[in-house]
Amino acid sequence: MKRIIFLAVLVFSLQATFAQAVTTAETGLSNLKAASADMARLFLAKNYADYIKYVHPKIVAMMGGKQKMVTVLKKTMTDMEENGVAFIDMRCGEPTAIVATKTSLQSVVPQHIQLKVEGGKLLTTGYLIAMSSNNGKTWHFIDTSTKSVDELKETFPDLSSQIMIPAREQPAFIKD
Repeated sequence: MKRIIFLAVLVFSLQATFAQAVTTAETGLSNLKAASADMARLFLAKNYADYIKYVHPKIVAMMGGKQKMVTVLKKTMTDMEENGVAFIDMRCGEPTAIVATKTSLQSVVPQHIQLKVEGGKLLTTGYLIAMSSNNGKTWHFIDTSTKSVDELKETFPDLSSQIMIPAREQPAFIKD
């Protein structure tokens, strides 16, 4: 009888643990989608002070801190616009499966961008690495457009080997 009770408690305990893990994964994915959408919205609205709360803290530090990063973003965007290039739209696609490491949850998020350029629009897709150090509650993003995963591992040594960045495709030009 004790054995049956023990097995019953064990089964219920395992079910509860599994249900909690599924709920945590679903919440983490939901939070990831919301964070990536909000990040894109803030960038397009030129609200760089709030946008950088989604940029991985190591990158913000490498840029010289929040205020310096905001200043650099504003200048870069102004320079682009003066040269006839402007962001029209930015949307994040479906994240890859979330990978759990010892220190964080990680995923890859496609980022679809439309730019106004001379004579038309440029459509491009880039990829962001998403990382959460608090079990999916909040997410930070790393742009992969200028570095390979191996190069990023120098700055982010806990980057999982399961994180794969798709090959970058050529941007598409749509003539006005």
